Amino acid sequence: MIGLVKKIFKRRKRIRREREKLDQIPTGKCTPANLRSMDENSIKAMFSDQQLNEEWENTQPVLDETCPIADGTTGGVNPGDRRGLWYIARHVGAASILEIGTHVGASTCHLAMALKQNRCDGEKILVTLDIEDVNDEFDGYWKRYGLPMKPKDIIAGIGCETLVEFVKENSLAFLENCERKFDLIFLDGNHDAYHVYQEIPKALDRLNQNGTLVMHDYFDADRIIWPDGNVEPGTFIALKRLRREGVKIEAKPVNEFPWETKKGSRETTLAFLSKIEG
Repeated sequence: MIGLVKKIFKRRKRIRREREKLDQIPTGKCTPANLRSMDENSIKAMFSDQQLNEEWENTQPVLDETCPIADGTTGGVNPGDRRGLWYIARHVGAASILEIGTHVGASTCHLAMALKQNRCDGEKILVTLDIEDVNDEFDGYWKRYGLPMKPKDIIAGIGCETLVEFVKENSLAFLENCERKFDLIFLDGNHDAYHVYQEIPKALDRLNQNGTLVMHDYFDADRIIWPDGNVEPGTFIALKRLRREGVKIEAKPVNEFPWETKKGSRETTLAFLSKIEG
């Protein structure tokens, strides 16, 4: 009981600190015109698509063999969420993807495989971004966690080396200077409210018409998902301010998959950003 009280106090202190830092950021412009509208029924249908289920049965063994990243040991996206990202990219027929937050490449290889199966032409159609050199031979994330392969080698192992571009840069700087647009953007970098508040409008400007934006580590209010009680409140706080400023967007959490994510649970922190019509 004492441990739970300490966790609640720590979480509330963090939320207060996030809000105070966010308050220092001036109001920005946010235009969700190109963003896809989502609803609960379409989200559920996406992950129960029988054709994708059958395709996954053949795809999973290839990814599991080539992507040697165990759950809970690297801080990478858990296996259930990786599968969910593959379903999303296949379902929307993405021909170009921007991923912010490469880390060890767990989600990167699943997104790359989806592009390959979408029969997309062209080079470097998946741009994956991180503030560190994820492929560094001596100090990359993969090396720190004792993994046998760096992200670039994993990508080569599934035959997607021509599709993927690795970029080392702060996401706000990249989005500010980027002239390309993408069908799907996956945000999994800095989750602090002050950063997300600035990142979302810039990401929306980089979407193609009817584009899809997916967020990771989205915790709705004080919803506790995992036994450790840890939450990342930044995205929720940032979106709340954007909504308060009149931006017609809202989070549509996936909440639960038909398959396991981690720790014996089917719950997920993946969420779509949806345009509010009207």
